[in-house]
Amino acid sequence: MLMPSIFGNDFMNDFFGGFPYKSNGTMQTDVSETDKGYKVTMNLPGYQKEDIKGEVKDGYLTVTATTSKNNDEKDKDGKYIMQPDPTDATKTLLFGKYPVKVVSNKTLKSTNVLKGGTGSDKNDVTGYKYPVYMGDLKEAVTLFDREKMTIELSTEAGDLWAKDLTGIKVRDRFDVQSVDETAVVKGEISVAVAG
Repeated sequence: MLMPSIFGNDFMNDFFGGFPYKSNGTMQTDVSETDKGYKVTMNLPGYQKEDIKGEVKDGYLTVTATTSKNNDEKDKDGKYIMQPDPTDATKTLLFGKYPVKVVSNKTLKSTNVLKGGTGSDKNDVTGYKYPVYMGDLKEAVTLFDREKMTIELSTEAGDLWAKDLTGIKVRDRFDVQSVDETAVVKGEISVAVAG
């Protein structure tokens, strides 16, 4: 199925846990050739650059991502707020119950907090604001795949005839409708820059 480009490559997996579209289990990776060799770009949300190590051995690239984040904050009853999911060590639960899904900054962009004022440092970044969505997105919206696609060909549109070209236009009917606006709450986490 063709997906509208406004959703990006991993929109469905990021927000709906793969429903109804399933990921093939690989991370988003882009490999490009440069004058000096190859450049590998990977989408590893939730990891800092210093947490990622790469090694080439016997012609294979191995990328390892670890984090030293301490999730040792406790609530008023002394229970850990963030806990590893006992059924999947790669996932985290909020209050031991609610799954936490970290998405790329390409999917949900953070915003810079500027110092402001009138001095020359008014545009200095003093922190970041990260969007947070809490709730059940499957209850909040319904995805409609109309499974209707139209394809049109033309040799006459624009200046295609003069260039001896054929143009193609593809329309895919895919809609997203809000169902329950109370199923998801939007929040924001502000983080100050150390320094």
